[in-house]
Amino acid sequence: MGKLRVAEIVFDLATKVVAKDQVIWAVFPGRGRRMLDVFIASNCIFLEIPGIALAPGVLSDDKLLRQHVAMSDAIYDYRVGSSSASVPSRRASTYAVKRGSSFSAAVGNVRNMYARMKPGDLVVMGGRSLYQPIYIGEVETAFAPGDVIQINQFGTDEVPVRKVRWLDVDAQRRFLSERLSHLLSNRKAIISIPKDEFGDEVYKFAYGDYIFGEDSRYVFAGPRYKNIATTIIPGIDLLSYFIAAYNADELGQMDKFRDLEIEPAIARYFKQETLYSFELDFASPGGYIVHAKKAALALTVAVLVSATDGTMSYTEARAAAVTNSAYSTAQTLAPLPIPEKYRSIMENMGAGRYNELVKKNKEAQAGVGLRVRVKHHRRKA
Repeated sequence: MGKLRVAEIVFDLATKVVAKDQVIWAVFPGRGRRMLDVFIASNCIFLEIPGIALAPGVLSDDKLLRQHVAMSDAIYDYRVGSSSASVPSRRASTYAVKRGSSFSAAVGNVRNMYARMKPGDLVVMGGRSLYQPIYIGEVETAFAPGDVIQINQFGTDEVPVRKVRWLDVDAQRRFLSERLSHLLSNRKAIISIPKDEFGDEVYKFAYGDYIFGEDSRYVFAGPRYKNIATTIIPGIDLLSYFIAAYNADELGQMDKFRDLEIEPAIARYFKQETLYSFELDFASPGGYIVHAKKAALALTVAVLVSATDGTMSYTEARAAAVTNSAYSTAQTLAPLPIPEKYRSIMENMGAGRYNELVKKNKEAQAGVGLRVRVKHHRRKA
């Protein structure tokens, strides 16, 4: 008889990895925010430029683009302006090439939205007041001339659009930093937002857990916290131990680390300088928030928490694979040593220590409802 085939456990990080070239755009939804509902309902964004035809040759030719924008301005005035406006020409070549600063800014807006904005970029948009939601979406596709929409105000003159997938964001503008809130109140149609200043704030609302460059952030949820302070201690110990284990592995000292009990191991190898912060925020609902200076650290800890949740044996956990379904098809886990870190820590842990950590994890589950978004399933070997 052949050997019994064991089902391998596979962990799925399901965590967004932000591309280095991703741009964050703040978009104002039309004059007086009147297009906000259309943007959301139609899963798109656009400029109020009716009748423009943005063929590739137009977007790449400054003279042609300026003529097309001038034509669209005339069509806009005809559609929503005074009733005395004459019917405008639909031939862009009949329009003069304008160079004024205001007109050039409008041309720049068209270039930004329909040429420079690319798939994967983020769009951020404020609601009508401080107490209304903010909206964040990802641009889905490259712009194509056939991506258009008809708007009642513009009759049969179509408007080019960018297709957007709106993310599940639960935040109002009043909860943003003052600077970001002001940017979203700016009436400029479209501007890019500096990632070095606002990236962490935007990504926190857009993705919750994420990796960007050398940084990683992860929320270890504790939705059942009942204002009993001692119930948060097992989770603190568990996360601190795994952070310490990661640091010990980085130093090549797992042989020393594994011989230490949990508290001495944390005392020796937990290094605050590897973190931006380790926050406790149990408000409506909350949890433990780890913001690390190493891209793989927070995610490795999340996999280790999932591996010690009490649903598998040490043998199964040690042999498990690590993947990330939130990567695009062009990405792999290769740049991030999460599988290697996980394997090294698990192999050095031993069954006895593993069982101690499972017990501590279960205490955290019972106390605050500790959980991670890492998924795991079994596949046949």
